[in-house]
Amino acid sequence: MSLKSKKITLPLLLVLLSALCVPALSQAEDYETGPISAKRAAEQREALAKKTEKIRLKKEAAAKKKAEEAAGAAAQPTAPAEPAQPEAPKETAPAK
Repeated sequence: MSLKSKKITLPLLLVLLSALCVPALSQAEDYETGPISAKRAAEQREALAKKTEKIRLKKEAAAKKKAEEAAGAAAQPTAPAEPAQPEAPKETAPAK
C-alpha cells in the first residue's frame, strides 16, 4: 500500500501545482502596465474626444441649417389663403 501511494503522490503533486499556476499565468496577461498600456489609454481618450467633437459639429450644423430654413421661410411671402377671383367685365353704356 505504501508503494501505490508514493506512485500516485508525484503525479498528483504535479497536477495540483500546474492547476495552481495556470490561472495565475492567464490573469497576468490581462493586466498590462507600463508605457504600452498608457499609450493605449491615451489613444482611446483621443479617439473618444474626436468622436465627441464630430457629434457636436454635426449637431451644430443641423441646428444652423434648421435656423436658416426657419429664417428663409419667414422671409418668403406667404401665399394667399383664397385665390383672387377675376373681376367681372364692366358693362359699357350703349353709344347714342
